[in-house]
Amino acid sequence: INLPGLNGFQTTQALRAEYPSARVIILTSCNEDHCAPAYRQLSREVGAVALLNKSNLMALRIMLTREMGGPSHQKPSAAD
Repeated sequence: INLPGLNGFQTTQALRAEYPSARVIILTSCNEDHCAPAYRQLSREVGAVALLNKSNLMALRIMLTREMGGPSHQKPSAAD
């Protein structure tokens, strides 16, 4: 979310304006207790499909696998 220049919300909004069919997932390292509710609301407002904590990369992998039409139960390969 904290990026040089535009922040993640501004970047998502600009990306969705240019590419309306783009599906954006915002990753954050914020603590659930103090920033997640506000960040989740902002994410929806700018058109992100999800806001995920960077510490939960398995949730991201499952979400991406489902979006791409593959099974979500695959075990990681040695290349992962």
